[in-house]
Amino acid sequence: MNYIDEEIIELKKIKRNQEYRDIRGDGIFIHDHLTRFVPNVIFEQLELYLPEDFIKMPDEFAALKYPSVNRPQKILTSLDGRTNFAFNLFTETPVPAEDVDKLAKKMKTMLQHSNPSLVFEWEESGVLSDSRLVEMFDYRSYGVDEKLYNMMCFASFPCGILHGIFNCLESEAEQWQGAAWQVFLSLRELEKAAN
Repeated sequence: MNYIDEEIIELKKIKRNQEYRDIRGDGIFIHDHLTRFVPNVIFEQLELYLPEDFIKMPDEFAALKYPSVNRPQKILTSLDGRTNFAFNLFTETPVPAEDVDKLAKKMKTMLQHSNPSLVFEWEESGVLSDSRLVEMFDYRSYGVDEKLYNMMCFASFPCGILHGIFNCLESEAEQWQGAAWQVFLSLRELEKAAN
């Protein structure tokens, strides 16, 4: 292929990626594959958009990937198991919405102290559709044989504190980072059914 053909292909990819960049719309291109996102209910009270082809991680794989007995309560994974969204809902210890940023900073500090090799890059606050705040930070870590990209979020709801986790191979981080942040921003509490 000559240089002009490669340039045209790259320009087409850029244009396509600009058109497909909303998880609530037609989806996002990740690794030249259109990834569609659909609403998913978690913990029977919260909803967010997740990739439609993600599945519940089988228990035997969850035990290997998250060996702690405190592994996330809900783990959804890509079919190849390389990309994961996981969630915990903490209902015992309520945290006021205005203190979610302190909780996120405390978790980040705990991670830094327990593993000084982690590389933290950015942290950000976002606003959910119902005006609740969501706090997020990301970091890079080492897996068994590859570097990993991780993102965490925290949001306070009347039903409890949601702790969201995203991870993928570091080599795929650029492809997933924006989509993962949009997933966390899509969080919302389901309306209670009328009695």
